[in-house]
Amino acid sequence: MIRLTPTIKKLLTINVACYGIGLLLQLLYNFGFLINPKDISSFFALHHFNSLEFHYHQLLTYMFFHGGVLHILSNMLGLVMFGVFLERVWEGKRFLFFYLATGVGAGIIYIFYTYILTYQMNEDAKSYMINPTPDRFELFVGNYLDTKKYTLRDGKQDDLFAEFHKDPTNKDLIYSTQSIVIDIVKKNESMQVIGASGAVFAILVAFALLFPNFEIQLLIPPILVKAKYLVLFYIVYEIFCEYSTMVNDNVAHSVHLGGAFIGFCIIKYWQKYSKNFY
Repeated sequence: MIRLTPTIKKLLTINVACYGIGLLLQLLYNFGFLINPKDISSFFALHHFNSLEFHYHQLLTYMFFHGGVLHILSNMLGLVMFGVFLERVWEGKRFLFFYLATGVGAGIIYIFYTYILTYQMNEDAKSYMINPTPDRFELFVGNYLDTKKYTLRDGKQDDLFAEFHKDPTNKDLIYSTQSIVIDIVKKNESMQVIGASGAVFAILVAFALLFPNFEIQLLIPPILVKAKYLVLFYIVYEIFCEYSTMVNDNVAHSVHLGGAFIGFCIIKYWQKYSKNFY
C-alpha cells in the first residue's frame, strides 16, 4: 500500500476535481445547460501556436484536464507510483517545481515542434494558392492529409485527382481544391492537447535516474524489470509511435518525449550544481 505524500494528494485532488467538473458540465449540457463543456475544456487545452484559440495560460492549465477515464487513471497511477518516492527524497516544494516545470516545458516543446512541422505546410499552401496545379494539389494532399482521420469526397479522392488532371483550368475545381488546401491547414492547426503525461514522463525519467536498479513488477508480462530498462523501453516506444505511419492513436507522443527531455535536463543540472540534491 503506497502512502500518499502531501503534494501528491493535492495534485490528485486538482486533477480529479477538474475531471469531475468536466463530467458535471457535460451532464448539465445534456439536460439543456447552455454552455458546451467542449468550449470550456478548449479554453484550458493547449492549442497549436498558430491557432486563434492559443493562449499562454494553456501551457499550465492543459496539465490538469483529461480526455477520459483511462487517460486520467493512467496518468494519476504513474504520478502516485513514482511521484511519492521523489517527493520523499526532495520534499514538497522541489517536487512541485519539478512537476510544473516539466509539464510547462513539455508544452513549450510541443508547440515549437508542431510549429516546425506545420511551417512547411503553410509555405506549400501559400505556393499552391499562387499556382494551383493538379500535381501540386496531389502532392499537398499526400503530404499533409492524414487519410486515417480524414478523406476527400467520402474517400473518393482519387476521382478528384483524375478530374483535376483532366481539366486543370476549371475555375470551379481550382476554387474547390484551394478550399480543401485551406481546410487541411486548419485541421492540422486545430489540434489540442490535454493531460499530465508530459510531467508524468518526467517523473518516470527522474525515478529511473535516482533509482536505476529498483525492480518493478509488471503485470503483462509478469516479470521484474529494473526501472532504467523500463523507462528506456518507454522512451524508444514513444519515439517509434511519434514517427511511425503505422500508429494512429491520437496521443501527443511529442509531449511525452518533451517532458522526459526536460526532466532529464533538470535532474542532471541538480546533480551537478545542487549541494543538497537529496
